Amino acid sequence: MLSNRYGSNSAIHHPVSIIPDINISLLLSFISSNKPKGLNMIKTSRIAMLGMSLRLSHRIEQRLEHKLQLVLAIRPPKGTQFKEPDPVTPMHAKPGEMYVVMTEEDILSYADGCKEIGGIIESEDPDAVIVALRGAYPVARCVDPYLTKEYETISAKTSYFLDNIGERMNKALKKCKRKKSFGKVVMIDTSVTGTKLGWFIPQLMGSLEERCKDELDFVTTVLWHDKEGMNQKNMHEYGKVTHTSYDLGVRSLICEDSTTLLGVPYSRIKDLLRDGAKLDEIAAYEPPFDANIHVIEKDGTERVHKLAIRGPESTTAGLFVKLVGEYARK
Repeated sequence: MLSNRYGSNSAIHHPVSIIPDINISLLLSFISSNKPKGLNMIKTSRIAMLGMSLRLSHRIEQRLEHKLQLVLAIRPPKGTQFKEPDPVTPMHAKPGEMYVVMTEEDILSYADGCKEIGGIIESEDPDAVIVALRGAYPVARCVDPYLTKEYETISAKTSYFLDNIGERMNKALKKCKRKKSFGKVVMIDTSVTGTKLGWFIPQLMGSLEERCKDELDFVTTVLWHDKEGMNQKNMHEYGKVTHTSYDLGVRSLICEDSTTLLGVPYSRIKDLLRDGAKLDEIAAYEPPFDANIHVIEKDGTERVHKLAIRGPESTTAGLFVKLVGEYARK
């Protein structure tokens, strides 16, 4: 199972504090020159212990920083268009109802892709799983039932129109490396055209190659829109980093670019736009609708699945996850 840690990552980078190294001998020499007596001897001991504690803390922080020093330089290339595309699954409205329409074949294909990703995660057995928001969030939720053990899960908002993508990935990876064992990470992502991944992955790997001091296996599992049957695995070396990529195709990334189906609205306060991106061209900041889901089944019949009054299925995103599981088990 993926542990429930899909909360948003702040764009603010908090650098590791640097504690100056302390020469214990000089410290004790200075104290001795003042000839402490009685209770002052206790103070001397406490100061010495404090100095040793500070040095130990500094060494631990240095070891963590040396394990994976990340100042990731990830930014869209010049000329990138930041206008967000229309949702793969559009919204419909009629008197008394908002709804989205999808087919049983698309749901089953989506479920198969999620099952494949679950198998990859189990096979790779990573120390942590990174969920790239927003697109991979519903994928991760649908993958969860296929996992037989719990994995540490960390989210990273990597949408191309956001400011400071590198710092967001930096923060996610720093959370990963706090584990006692840190040698392999799996990142779940989605793609419609491949445009963003075309510059995001090379920049990420280049930064990791420069910064990693120890060996790291970085695995990406990407679900591709309108590429049913695609199943590719590739491996490349970047210094001490081994990048293994799994590219899996589905009929439709049903939730892509729909806040209602993704279930991850962005905050205008926390999730700042890059220079050049315009708020009125980005629908990710709009709140989700309360929409039912209409499924066109294989025999042509239309089945209406209504939102629940409460619980996970009271949102369209939650109802979608439930339907993927139900149709996969049919």
